[in-house]
Amino acid sequence: MAGNRKDRTEHMTANGIYHDMPTDVYRTDPALGSSQVKALDDIQRFLHAEKNPLKETSDMHRGTLIHGALLERLSQAQLAERHPIEKRAGWKDEDHALAFQVSYASSQHPLISKILKIGKPEVSVFAELCGVKCKGRLDWYQDLDDDRKAMTVRGGVPFHVDASAVSIYDVKTLGKGKADIDEFMKYVGNNKLHIQAAFYYDLVTEVIGHPPARFSWIAIEREPPFKMAVYNAEDWLDIGRFHYQKNLQHYRDYLQLSADSRDRVKNAGWNPDEQILPVPAWTQKQFENRGFDEY
Repeated sequence: MAGNRKDRTEHMTANGIYHDMPTDVYRTDPALGSSQVKALDDIQRFLHAEKNPLKETSDMHRGTLIHGALLERLSQAQLAERHPIEKRAGWKDEDHALAFQVSYASSQHPLISKILKIGKPEVSVFAELCGVKCKGRLDWYQDLDDDRKAMTVRGGVPFHVDASAVSIYDVKTLGKGKADIDEFMKYVGNNKLHIQAAFYYDLVTEVIGHPPARFSWIAIEREPPFKMAVYNAEDWLDIGRFHYQKNLQHYRDYLQLSADSRDRVKNAGWNPDEQILPVPAWTQKQFENRGFDEY
């Protein structure tokens, strides 16, 4: 996996798992990431997002700070240097302090504290899925085979050790009450986290040659008392896999189009003519079954 930064930004990164790839190098690689793959269920929205990257919201900013303190174990000085305090709408001076409060609370959690003793943060993975070069940035990548003392350190974490001993964890920072199981189920579905989960799981499978032991979410609320939980994504993976594979097929179909056809796809949401808006069947039926007492 040798190569300087210039080489990696000018060319596709070779398939593999990279433990120390700088964020800017990862982002400039032209392979498709999970956000792009999730957007591919609508080609027009995907193309728009390619030219108009999503701006960081205040919640995203707080999540970035928490990742730095919790996963990368940055000091207060390091966090402030990497993410200086700025005056933006919704950003607060105390956001940096909040990140360390969350990190400390997580260190007291009996399961999360053990998970984060072994592994590496911000690990990049590159592989081909459905004939398309793809990439993922894993919050926490754990390979127990890397450390023969791991089982002693890990302690009582429920885990079936197999040939790979690889686990993938994705940290999600949430609003008040969102770490509860019923709320987090809704959050996963509404934000298509299952698509990202299956996408990352299969990327790692392609590289290591067999499925990882697990993909799990670490859900942490950003407000005291910082409720948190670990949820295994096993039951969501088949659903997520169906969607990301369908979306990648959309992308492959789009790439096969001629230039003129691509232009038509880009403008498919623009209709130049006035149209008659049809009445939905249920509205028409309700009208036909109306009673005279309604008048």
